[in-house]
Amino acid sequence: MKWFKNVLLDIVITVIIISTLFIKTLILKIFLFIYTPLMLIGRVLALTGMNIQKKAGNKAPDWFLHVLYFINVAVLAVNRWWVLAALWLIIWILAFIYTKRPRKSNTRRMKRI
Repeated sequence: MKWFKNVLLDIVITVIIISTLFIKTLILKIFLFIYTPLMLIGRVLALTGMNIQKKAGNKAPDWFLHVLYFINVAVLAVNRWWVLAALWLIIWILAFIYTKRPRKSNTRRMKRI
């Protein structure tokens, strides 16, 4: 569970999104309309290879983030916040593509003479 601290922000965001089921405040909606595009930009940058996060040795399991993204999309759809639900669905798809892409090998090939 050393990876837990790496996904703490994702868990907090999911808790905030779940709280929108019970607390209908404009502040939460504004926060989500600001945070969600930033998250989307981060995912796009990660796919283009310009990942701004450091490579951590303690990576969270892929299934954990997919569960969080599913919860986010489902709760936002239940709230009928369609734009946010669509953006989180795109974030989820980009995360899936990122986890399934082939990794570059760190080994260097020797040149043939």
